[in-house]
Amino acid sequence: MDAEAPTVPEPSPARQQIETMRREMEDMDVDEGFKDEDGEMLVEVEDDGGLAESDEEDLPPTQDDASLKFDKHEDAVYCVAVSKSGAILSGGGDDRAWLQPAPMGSRGAICLEGHNDSVTACGFSHQDSMCATGAYDGSVKLWDTASGRLLRTLEGPGDVEWLAWHPKGDVVLCGACDGTLWMWLATSGACMRVFAGHDGAVLCGGFTCDGKKIVSGSADGSLRVWNPRKGQCAHAFLPHKGASTDAVVMTQGAVSCIAFHPSDPDLVIGGAEDGCAAVVHCSSKKVLCRLEHAPTYDEDEEAGAAVVSVAFADNGWCSTGA
Repeated sequence: MDAEAPTVPEPSPARQQIETMRREMEDMDVDEGFKDEDGEMLVEVEDDGGLAESDEEDLPPTQDDASLKFDKHEDAVYCVAVSKSGAILSGGGDDRAWLQPAPMGSRGAICLEGHNDSVTACGFSHQDSMCATGAYDGSVKLWDTASGRLLRTLEGPGDVEWLAWHPKGDVVLCGACDGTLWMWLATSGACMRVFAGHDGAVLCGGFTCDGKKIVSGSADGSLRVWNPRKGQCAHAFLPHKGASTDAVVMTQGAVSCIAFHPSDPDLVIGGAEDGCAAVVHCSSKKVLCRLEHAPTYDEDEEAGAAVVSVAFADNGWCSTGA
């Protein structure tokens, strides 16, 4: 007996539609889609079939909307701070900081020299009378804001990752690559406290809005709350390592940015290289919410969506940038 020929199923309606569209596209004159109303080609076709870039002469001119331009740095600018009165302070990879007194443009910028490595952090005191610069040479320098005169040099930490002033006093704080935080009385230069406990570089931190707590984030994946007077860690929000989700701040990766609520001293948000951020409550020691900005972290590969900036508004909103 002869074998029966296999039955060929009829193509589905969706498949029939795809085949119809394919035949229509094959019959299209693609070049017509790249012509203007005068019949001129909008793009130039390369020999390899690719599309060439548009002629630079056809691009609109770049518009500079800046009111004032500072171009004194000879290398990358790593940090910028603005005082309440409008003075501007910046630091860069040329081992220098520049101070532009307020009002802008009324006086020339003042070069603040003395660091021996990249200036990575800067800021103004709560009354703007002093400003500080921190560098990878392991020093924090204090300057007179009005004249740019060097007041004193504070030493002790490793590479300075960031610095912050107390919101109500002449106290300056910094975090270092060696896992420590240092706090000085700016008026005398006396070291008030050294905070130790992180197992990696302290990448971000500062004072809460009332100045009664310090919170720091580290490359070890933790967020720590400190008592400034006692120099002790009050609580550590640790990365998830099989614990309950209530203890989670970040699943993996360094905590590289932090922001403090402008009116609630207990609310802090930290962002990490796992593509997530978390809002924590310092007093209750709870993680209030975990914000997944773009969680693509793989411990075997380089992270591609790290949260590198976070901020609070005073109306219940926060933002994350990755």
